Amino acid sequence: MMWLLLGMTLFLPVPYLYDTQPWFKFRFKFCVYYLWLTFMSFLMIPLSLARPCSVANAVLGAKLMIPLSGLLGLDWEVRGETDLLKRPEACVVVANHQSSIDVLGMFVIWGRLKRVAALAKQSLMYYGSFGITAFLCGTVFVDRSNPQQAAQKLNSASETLKKENTKLWIFPEGTRNGDKSIEMLPFKKGAFHVAVNSNLPILPIVIARHHFLDSKEKVFDSGTGYMTVLPLIWPQGRSVEELREVTRNKMIDQFRVSL
Repeated sequence: MMWLLLGMTLFLPVPYLYDTQPWFKFRFKFCVYYLWLTFMSFLMIPLSLARPCSVANAVLGAKLMIPLSGLLGLDWEVRGETDLLKRPEACVVVANHQSSIDVLGMFVIWGRLKRVAALAKQSLMYYGSFGITAFLCGTVFVDRSNPQQAAQKLNSASETLKKENTKLWIFPEGTRNGDKSIEMLPFKKGAFHVAVNSNLPILPIVIARHHFLDSKEKVFDSGTGYMTVLPLIWPQGRSVEELREVTRNKMIDQFRVSL
């Protein structure tokens, strides 16, 4: 009885704090986000063992994550060249990256892409159950501290992508851009090396600025996230650097009109 009363005493202020204190709502929502992510990653481990390292597992994982957006008060709207998401051939999907919340938008698109693998830094592989699940879902891990080895792995992965008609999802900024004064961080070359070396088109996806989220001010409200699919950008006649700059410029142009 004492424990019940103590629990009720601790819980009763939660609705009031949630409604009146933005910093509490911010932390509460991110707590729910990471708890859900952790639980689902644990759940995915036994569900993925029958077909380890298969990108088909990621489709199931995406479906398990989609309800979380509604729980956090978020909707996602996909605009632009949405028919390209159904394109069966391999391509390199590049998207800008502002927050870990972008992952929820990515999962909305994931099911439409059908066969898709993500590129991630090697260290994420050791993030507990999340890293194990990512490995079982066919994530391509690269060690950024060893560029030569990373290039070899990307080249090998790109050949597999073409043979199996699988798309590769990359956040080319390499890390989250939490600075609202900067539209996009410089793009790393990995995605564009894959495209040029394997003659695969780039499929840019621009995630609009999240007006419902401000990490600096500790605000996390309900709202809609907008994602725009741009036309394919083919690598023919372009160097890696040229393809990178063309892609980034087109994405920044869209980002500006999506504000």
